Amino acid sequence: MTITQKATRKRHKKRETQPTTMNRVQHSVRKAGLFFMIALLMCGCYNSGFDEADYPTTPPATTTSLRAFVTAHRGGAVRIEQPIVVAGRVTSSDRAGNFYRRVVIEDEGVALAIKARLDGLHNAYPEGMWLTVSMEELVAERQYGILQPGRYSNLLR
Repeated sequence: MTITQKATRKRHKKRETQPTTMNRVQHSVRKAGLFFMIALLMCGCYNSGFDEADYPTTPPATTTSLRAFVTAHRGGAVRIEQPIVVAGRVTSSDRAGNFYRRVVIEDEGVALAIKARLDGLHNAYPEGMWLTVSMEELVAERQYGILQPGRYSNLLR
């Protein structure tokens, strides 16, 4: 082994044992990334209490069946003054876009399309959900062959 080979070998050994500036930066970045991931994981485990309902969990009792309500309102637009509560299972919503801002409930072979001025009703009322609706102070009108209760201003649109 020559003298230059020995000197080169010593320089390479020296580089391997001493951390370079680049190694220090990479180590610091890794530590910061690990700290960030742990902090993110801890924040994701926070229970904010969104599961608690702020509305009554028991729906009001139905006063009339959906079939009786639909058959009683065969004519034009009718304002409902008395406290009527009907219930049915959600069978269609605005997810596909064919019932814009409406939720359709069905029971005993009759249907009712409930108008609302809200987007994304399919998220709040998924298909198969049992829905209880109070009809008081609403206007019921038959459109496209289906009874559609809503606020009076909704029926003018």
